[in-house]
Amino acid sequence: GTHAKVFEDIKKQGFVRVRVDGEMREVAEEFDLDKNKKHSIEVVIDRIVIKAGIEARLADSL
Repeated sequence: GTHAKVFEDIKKQGFVRVRVDGEMREVAEEFDLDKNKKHSIEVVIDRIVIKAGIEARLADSL
């Protein structure tokens, strides 16, 4: 279906994570979305793990 095409395109562009209807998921997972329902699909561009010394990366990303 059209959702499968969206996820395939996201994966081809090199992204690995998405948020589907507010839930974080891996693009490689199987998705069973109702084709008759509107869904929110957001691509995760980057993520960071908060730990000591991260300030420089945070400053550079802004």
